[in-house]
Amino acid sequence: MRARAAQRRRRSFGGLLAAGAAVVAALLGAQAVLAPAATPVRPVLPVLPATTEFAPFDGSVAPVLRYPSPAGFGMTVTLGDRAYAMWMAEDGVEWVGGIDVAAGKALWPALSLGKFGDTNGMEVAKEAILLLTEQGFDNPLIKDGSDTIIAVDPATGRIMWTLPYSFNNTDRVLYDDTLVITWTQRGVTEALDLRTGRARWTVSERVAQSGTNAMRSMSEFYAVGGYTERAPADRRVVLHLADGRVQVRDVTSGRVERELTAPVLSPSGDLLRHETVVDGTLYQFAAGKAGVLPLDGSVGATEVTLAANLDGARPTPCGRRPALRCHRRDRRQCQADGP
Repeated sequence: MRARAAQRRRRSFGGLLAAGAAVVAALLGAQAVLAPAATPVRPVLPVLPATTEFAPFDGSVAPVLRYPSPAGFGMTVTLGDRAYAMWMAEDGVEWVGGIDVAAGKALWPALSLGKFGDTNGMEVAKEAILLLTEQGFDNPLIKDGSDTIIAVDPATGRIMWTLPYSFNNTDRVLYDDTLVITWTQRGVTEALDLRTGRARWTVSERVAQSGTNAMRSMSEFYAVGGYTERAPADRRVVLHLADGRVQVRDVTSGRVERELTAPVLSPSGDLLRHETVVDGTLYQFAAGKAGVLPLDGSVGATEVTLAANLDGARPTPCGRRPALRCHRRDRRQCQADGP
């Protein structure tokens, strides 16, 4: 009897162990099904630009541009062997000058533009220096104290033309010989000849906010920074119209080379939206969403919802997306290997 009782206890204990093992195995299996192991997220690293070699500063060089009073703000732009500087003195007078870098001498005497309340700096192209002035009250160059673009000849320092505008309510792209400017509230886009200030062509259709962009490559973005941008090499401009049409136009003639469709992402409230074109793809950001449109027409416009809130931000391109590889035997693999 004692032997049979011990045998029953051993069987009961073994049964409990087996049952416990079965419960543990079931729980682990359920966890694997309901919460599979997360795939590690690989960060997208930017493609770094080539190393730039800077010449050491020679403190013994005598001043090339002289000005009578201390400067409160200034900036420079270099194109080839010509360098241009604008600065606002502490007394509110704005100046602009040019330097022949190879010869180490001024191109022309520094030009005083008179007093201003503020400035948005300058943009420089082959055919013109554009001073983006503000609050020119009592300045004979300015009408009604409005923000005004003043175009200066890079070779002579002569003022060529002026244009009242709004820094906050216009989008602008500067080319070697043309300024494409969109008046977002008026619903007008003009391509202005930099030498005369006259319109080469005009589009009388409303363009979305931030919807006027150059066709820049990623390498060009690495050379852009601060308050100024270099003239784009591609002589096409992209207009994203408010009705969702996207036009790729020739800068010289205004001819529409291609027209596509991409719904305009609208910001919420008074917040801003942002668009940019990188390597032939238009990106737009607004209200927590991003829109993508390849401008070659290979794929239609797509939208994604972002985890981060980019309202009011200005997203900046930082690298290329990986190439999309497709395996003919299994088209689903395109999504697995894609960006």
